[in-house]
Amino acid sequence: MVAPQTDRRADRRLDPWLDLVRDAVLHAGPFPDRLIREQLHREFGSYVVGGWSDGADVAIDEAVPTWPVAQVEEHWRHGGWRRHPLPRWYTVAPDLTPMTIERVPTWLVTERDRDELREALVPPEVQQQMSIMHFREGMRRRAFTLGRAGTDFSDGEVAFARQLQPLLALLDRQAQVLAEVDSETLAGELGVSGRQLAVLELLDEGLTAEAIGRRLGISPRTVQVHLRHVYRALDVHDRLLAVRIYRDVRRRLSGRDVRNPA
Repeated sequence: MVAPQTDRRADRRLDPWLDLVRDAVLHAGPFPDRLIREQLHREFGSYVVGGWSDGADVAIDEAVPTWPVAQVEEHWRHGGWRRHPLPRWYTVAPDLTPMTIERVPTWLVTERDRDELREALVPPEVQQQMSIMHFREGMRRRAFTLGRAGTDFSDGEVAFARQLQPLLALLDRQAQVLAEVDSETLAGELGVSGRQLAVLELLDEGLTAEAIGRRLGISPRTVQVHLRHVYRALDVHDRLLAVRIYRDVRRRLSGRDVRNPA
C-alpha cells in the first residue's frame, strides 16, 4: 500500500506542471518563461534565472534580487564562467539531464575551481545551483538555473527536475517552430490550437509526419491525430489543401508576406 500512496503524492506534485504545459501547448503564445520561473521558485524555494548561451556570450534574463555583486563579476572577469561546473558539464554531457554544481564529477572540474565559485557566490546566496536545460544545439543552449544557499539539492529534487526537463523541452520545441509567425492571430483565424498550428507550420515546410514528430518531440501517431483535427478545422481532407489555406491566411494577415517580420 505504501508504493501507490507515494505514486499519488508524486502525481499531485506534477499536476500543476502538467496543467501549465497543457495550457501552453494549446495556446499559440511564446515560450512561457515567466510562468515557468514562478513555478520553479514555488517548487524548489530557490532563486530562478533563465539564460542562454551561443558558445561565446552568455545572457541572464533575470537575476537574483541582490545582483549584480562585485565579487561575482570579478570572478567572471577572471575566467570564472569558463570554469563554472554546470556550463562545462553540458559541453560534454550526452543528454540534458538536470545537474547540480556538487554533482559534476571531479575529472571535469577541480575542487579548487569549485571552491572559488562557492566563495564568489556567497554574497548573492546562490552557492548551490541546479540547471535544467531545455534546449541545446551545438554551442547554443537555453536553461533555467536555480540557486540557493545551504546544502546541495537533494536526490529527490534532482529526480523531480528530471521529470520536468522533457516537459520544458517540449514547450521550447513548439515555441521555436512558431517563433517566426504571428502565431496567436493565426491560430485564432484558423481555429486551431498552438500544437496544431505548429504541426501545420511544419507541414508547410514539407516535413513528413515522422519528421514533424522529431521536431516537436512527439510520436508520428500523435502528429496524425493533430493533422486530423487540423483538417476538420479547415474543412479539408488532405495536406495540400490545408497548406494552401494556411498560406492564404498568413498572406492575408501579414498584408505583404507569409512571415511575421517581428
